[in-house]
Amino acid sequence: MLWIKICGFCDIESALLAAELGADAIGLNFVTRSKRLVSPALASHIAERLRGRVELVGIVEAMTLAQAELLRNELRLDRIQFHCPLEIAEVQHLPSWAYWAVGVTGERDSANLLRYPGDRLLVDTIANGATGGTGQCFDWFLVEQAAQMRRIIVAGGLTPTNVASAIFRARPFGVDVAGGVEFAGRPGHKDPTLLRSFIEQARNADAVRAETSVNSNKKT
Repeated sequence: MLWIKICGFCDIESALLAAELGADAIGLNFVTRSKRLVSPALASHIAERLRGRVELVGIVEAMTLAQAELLRNELRLDRIQFHCPLEIAEVQHLPSWAYWAVGVTGERDSANLLRYPGDRLLVDTIANGATGGTGQCFDWFLVEQAAQMRRIIVAGGLTPTNVASAIFRARPFGVDVAGGVEFAGRPGHKDPTLLRSFIEQARNADAVRAETSVNSNKKT
């Protein structure tokens, strides 16, 4: 089943709604440059209300493994999503509760995806040097091969209108959205209509993908 993460919450109401609508995980952003940066107090409040209902994922960037583990323990998060360049990821193996988030722009970046260690890998768009929160799509076919070999999570510019295409083209383990389900001009605050539509479109596309795969196997 497709794993759906809604990322970058800055209010408790929309986080609760995401869980009610069937999201598998929510992301709490601790990247200081992010417009969806959440305070420790609010993050703790959201985590307490949603613990056990969804996976709680902390998003970090300029943070050591020890610092991330402290954050995870303090807030009792399920996972940590690390944004970092390949040269760091290749030499620093993460524990099972953490995974890498990387950016791609073309086939050269795509070829490097399998060099990142770990089971899960989130792939986003590189824009202006940033590898997360760009709000821009990349060519989903770039991760199709990697998605056959590991749990690829597609992010970057996803919306209710294009998430099905991303699922059909990349065939990922999961999808991740932030800005694509938010009120215009209100980063971190999700629009209930867009949130519901995104999850419905993603689930429907995943069901079609599964059915197509079953039928294809029967023919062979």
